[in-house]
Amino acid sequence: MNDLMLFWIVVIFAGIIIDIITSNILFVSFSIGALTAIIVQLMGFSSVWQIVVFLFVGNTAFAVSYFYIRKHIKNIPQVSPYEKTFIGRTIKLANDIDTEGQVMLDGTYWLAITKKPLKAGDTAEIIGIEGNKLLIKRKE
Repeated sequence: MNDLMLFWIVVIFAGIIIDIITSNILFVSFSIGALTAIIVQLMGFSSVWQIVVFLFVGNTAFAVSYFYIRKHIKNIPQVSPYEKTFIGRTIKLANDIDTEGQVMLDGTYWLAITKKPLKAGDTAEIIGIEGNKLLIKRKE
């Protein structure tokens, strides 16, 4: 076994270990590239071809897995069921808010967005959640 074969084996295990540690599935694609480089080496091709095959297969597998994961992650709800319980609750404002500002809800500071300016001391109702921002309006 030569040095390049040992290098490809290290890349295979490094990709698998990194994916296990990070709970990610992206680095294993470079392990696939390294495995194909080993196959190319066993077929008798030079180290240049091994590197070319590794880069091509590794990057292709990375791109395919990235878009596959990204597609499936988009289907995850952006608002957790717990945060949905915030909608309809009222909060007392400690600061003036023109269009965006901070509010405290259950001991946590949140960014809040409102269409109409609100004054400190006003009571606001949470009408929605957009990403990590609460949508609020003056409680009538």
